[in-house]
Amino acid sequence: MAKTEIRMTGSGGQGVIMGTIILAEAAYEDGKQVVQCQAYGPEARGGSSKAETIVSDDRIHYTKIKYPDLLLSLTQESLNKFKDAVKESTIFVVDSDIEVPEEIKAKHKVYSLPILNSAKDVIKNKMSANIISCGVVNELTHVATQEAMERAVLNHVPKGTGDTNLAALRLGGQMIIYDYLRKAVEIKWREYRDLKSKIAGYLIENVDGKPKAVAILEEEIQEEDTDSQDWKHSVSPDPDSATGAFHRYMESPEAQARLRNAPPEHLNEIMGKIVDEYNASLPPVPGESHEQVSPKPKRASKKN
Repeated sequence: MAKTEIRMTGSGGQGVIMGTIILAEAAYEDGKQVVQCQAYGPEARGGSSKAETIVSDDRIHYTKIKYPDLLLSLTQESLNKFKDAVKESTIFVVDSDIEVPEEIKAKHKVYSLPILNSAKDVIKNKMSANIISCGVVNELTHVATQEAMERAVLNHVPKGTGDTNLAALRLGGQMIIYDYLRKAVEIKWREYRDLKSKIAGYLIENVDGKPKAVAILEEEIQEEDTDSQDWKHSVSPDPDSATGAFHRYMESPEAQARLRNAPPEHLNEIMGKIVDEYNASLPPVPGESHEQVSPKPKRASKKN
């Protein structure tokens, strides 16, 4: 990491200034050069606020950010205000209730995450949104170690709220791990009409350091071309198909929570349990019987 420039935006009271202070303090503790600043005066009025942190391995000669490496927005107004002051490689992180223009989605990596709802419904403290945001930002940028981040959080939260805020910080990091997994779930779609085919198994692969889950239908492991790469091509599952049903199951709050809370080294185990539970929940197909299948099926060899 040569230099990372982070801009956090939101509305007054959401703690984006404190978020950048925590990131800067943690990075400084890890031996990095840091600058933290926030907007006051006319730029801070009108319902939106902005705070920035620069983290570098080397001395920082210019202390202002023109085009950030990462822009986080917790409100629609703040995104609208700061979305144009970016560069081609800027990463966008937004709360999931924010509408992101299609042109931004087309040109930038965008993470739409339930930060505000998670603060309210999971952490049970809406004021923890900035701490969740810190976890998200650090998981994406790695400006500081997790240990330094946790110490910085404890230095700045009210006495007696340490455990709650550490849970919020970890939840933010887990959101990114889960987002990698969710977006990488590739399910080969076919038209099965009303037939509820069972998921035969799954694979979790390491692609560019990110977990990648692939679900496989029972019928697919019987095909002669299963060894080909065609089944890896990602398509949008039909909502009424068997793959669509599994996709909805994976998007359920219960499945999401289990994957978010799973350490990366246990993702394979948790994914296996989810697949098994999904299989067990399906009613038998009339006129057919399905044997219990292994969560890690062997692929059929090509026929000559």
